[in-house]
Amino acid sequence: MKQTVILFDLDYTLFNTDIYRDGLKDFSLYAEVENTLKNLADHAVLGIFSEGETDLQKLKITNTGLDKYFSDLHIHVFASKKDFFTFTARNYTGSKIILVDDKLEVLFSAKNDHPEIKTVWIKRGKYAENQQPIENFKPDLEVLDLKDLDKKLF
Repeated sequence: MKQTVILFDLDYTLFNTDIYRDGLKDFSLYAEVENTLKNLADHAVLGIFSEGETDLQKLKITNTGLDKYFSDLHIHVFASKKDFFTFTARNYTGSKIILVDDKLEVLFSAKNDHPEIKTVWIKRGKYAENQQPIENFKPDLEVLDLKDLDKKLF
């Protein structure tokens, strides 16, 4: 049986970026995140794939306590998520990958590069709110929050 790996975007997916942006000092997760991660950890390896400044993204992970759910082996921060798709093919070969992101275009690119990836669009945050549909693409799953994600995936 293939190992299942769930890779989460950080901002607007796990990390409440709106609260942080207000004063650039409040590190906060969405309310359902910790319970969801606890439940999913019974079914899969959990990972982070994020775009941005590595030190700041890792600070968000540490200051919110997310680091207890993710091994350093599975925390990936890239300058551009485009780099992630090549990395994924190389490092997660043989795994069943589930990708969770608030940016539809990221999921679209992932699915184009790796059709076997299961895509989950979390429809919250500024990117999701302003997203136009992408012709001939629909994520495998669309959710408004992560609550009960384990029941929807497994």
